Amino acid sequence: MDMVANIARDIATGTVTAKVPEIDFSSYSENHPDSLNTLAQQVYEALSVYGFMAVSNIGIEASLQQRLFEVSKAFFRRPCEEKQQYAYGRDEEDSGYLALYQERLDPGTPADEKESFSICHILSRLNETHRWPSAELRDVMADFYRAALTGAIKLQRVLACALETDPDFFVNRHSGSRTTMRTIYYPSPNSEPADPEQLGAGVHTDYGMFTFLFQDGVSGLEILDKDGQWIGVSPDRDKIIINTGDLMERWTNGVFRSTRHRVRMKLGSEPRYSAAIFFDPDDDTVVETLPSCINDSRPNRFPPITAGEHILGKIKAAHH
Repeated sequence: MDMVANIARDIATGTVTAKVPEIDFSSYSENHPDSLNTLAQQVYEALSVYGFMAVSNIGIEASLQQRLFEVSKAFFRRPCEEKQQYAYGRDEEDSGYLALYQERLDPGTPADEKESFSICHILSRLNETHRWPSAELRDVMADFYRAALTGAIKLQRVLACALETDPDFFVNRHSGSRTTMRTIYYPSPNSEPADPEQLGAGVHTDYGMFTFLFQDGVSGLEILDKDGQWIGVSPDRDKIIINTGDLMERWTNGVFRSTRHRVRMKLGSEPRYSAAIFFDPDDDTVVETLPSCINDSRPNRFPPITAGEHILGKIKAAHH
């Protein structure tokens, strides 16, 4: 019944299921420029057309990803009053638990039907015991972040190659102080929501450089392509979905898209879990268009802006 219902809804909403470009990072080697150039070309094509790609072999073990979902599910199964002890605080800290309908990624539409637990600048907060529901959750999230950070640095260097800038240009602007790790739970109602505009996560773009998204095998993520058609993204556990955000679009003068996306409500008994790491530049980073992305046919579209000004403005809009 779930499959039939989902097919009917896909037809009604105009959603099609398709694979975003898949890129294998197993050939990555800083000692072999040809491997970086090949990856740079593949990444450039994916991000300029879709703003999304599915990446494999970038350095995160499947067993660690499975462990992350196990501990996050255990947290979300706790009673509401227990989870509220770790409630989200100041937007500047971007950390803590958000209950159902406490975030609205698309202002003017119903608040998102999801719960989340976030930690910003995680490695600096491991000893802040009041933030952590358990030592196990802290340790698994920290190990996962360290593994993902290794992959993020690889991607930053590939992007620098693609954009003809210094290899450490992006690495040096991401100390981790504005990087947020988030685990997310989307309940699965057994009937259509009363409001047809209700979504698990409202239509939005991400705010910073790029996002690593990990899915636990349940569909729901959709991206808006250049033709205005919603594309469902396959929830492959073996692939990391990576998308570029607003500040990467500004750095590249629109060459790399900050693509609008959403998470649709999924009918049936199976909830959806995901985890995301938002690799955002340090607050004082001035983001201005890279010289390689400006020419006579592509004049500069974006004035300089600090990363903190843009990101905090977006976070506040989603929570108020």
